[in-house]
Amino acid sequence: MTMNAVECELVITLTFDVPRELVFKTWTEPKHFTLRGVPIHASEEEGKTFKEGFESMKQGLGGPFDQLDDYMA
Repeated sequence: MTMNAVECELVITLTFDVPRELVFKTWTEPKHFTLRGVPIHASEEEGKTFKEGFESMKQGLGGPFDQLDDYMA
């Protein structure tokens, strides 16, 4: 059986006139901004993979952003 894969790219550009510090907080503190999504028309295997990775996605961005926060303090 041959399967065809389709690669799609979604680019969303939003421009906000806000202070740099607030932009940083929106990326590092979940209380400011939350974006949620789920797979659409996913196979059982794809749904399972999404659910297994969901906990790590809930952790948000960290690592270098934590270091940057310390640097900017």
